Amino acid sequence: MPPFDITNISDEGLRREYQFLESRAGNIARSVTAAYGAGRKPIVFRYINESEFNAYAGEDGNAYTVEVNASMPLFGVILFSRLLSDAAVFPFLDADGMKASDYALPFIIDPADFDRRVDWQIKLNGIRAFAASTIADICSTFVICHEVGHIMSGHVEGIRFYERRARVAELVSRARIAGTTAARRQAWEYDADVIAASLLTQFVDQLIEIGERDARVRTIFCRDDGRNLEHTIAIVVAGLFAYFSYVQGMRHRLDKRSSHPAPIVRAHYLKDMLFAAVRDRNGFDAGLFHALLDDRVDEMLIALEQVELFNASVHSEAYIDDIESELERLQVLQRQHRPSCARWAWIGWG
Repeated sequence: MPPFDITNISDEGLRREYQFLESRAGNIARSVTAAYGAGRKPIVFRYINESEFNAYAGEDGNAYTVEVNASMPLFGVILFSRLLSDAAVFPFLDADGMKASDYALPFIIDPADFDRRVDWQIKLNGIRAFAASTIADICSTFVICHEVGHIMSGHVEGIRFYERRARVAELVSRARIAGTTAARRQAWEYDADVIAASLLTQFVDQLIEIGERDARVRTIFCRDDGRNLEHTIAIVVAGLFAYFSYVQGMRHRLDKRSSHPAPIVRAHYLKDMLFAAVRDRNGFDAGLFHALLDDRVDEMLIALEQVELFNASVHSEAYIDDIESELERLQVLQRQHRPSCARWAWIGWG
């Protein structure tokens, strides 16, 4: 794929966002290689130009590659700018005052169809504009961690061995894959998310630490009662759910032939993974965390429905039962297919 040169971005603020994400991707790649990849090729990150909203894990010459479409960070900022224009989303953030962002723009409503667009009105004060860009950055960071997860799980070698493909493609999949290949791909996506959740936990800790010295970060991710970890993870999970809802589309029924599960299923198990990573920390309040998470997700559901990215009529008791069944099915697939790439994996799953 042709590379994208971020120095061509004319807006200085937006260019810095791209540079910052590129720098973080490099830090993640170096950290996991130092910790788990002794004797292996390095991981390099790059933005690419193509017509699909997509991301890839692959191998190129002397390095593993993590590639994301150059539109991805910008789309995330626009998505969360629109959602946070609703004062009911994250009501702990002030919605009054002078608007730092006030404009309308055509947003690509379907990442698989760049011609399907809708005009979105963006109206944000300074703190909400900063929150939108920060949550978009968290989601972009998760995508990068997920691609690194594919590399660490041995999926790059696996897809070459089993499917004769050069890269693992993410986010948008137009073609349907059947049978054993479909099941194996779903198991791989689950494993990549396991690693991404572990890496993202470290980023959550960094956010809270930064909040101790940065007033804007503190306003978003810290609470007066000091329950910052519970609060921040609830925000992260709700943000990822909204992001998945845009990228993948909310299905009226679970599509088991897709490599990724429905957004609510993916958000549900990521919540479980993040919760498992922090629940034993001294003083962590599980009850408060789940109450905060319910609030944040409910806010996102309402806002997503307003922009036609979620259909609330399907959110029934039967639908929740389907989610639980899908989670069980994914865990079975994980156990069945994790050995498929064990010979190339950077880690032992135990």
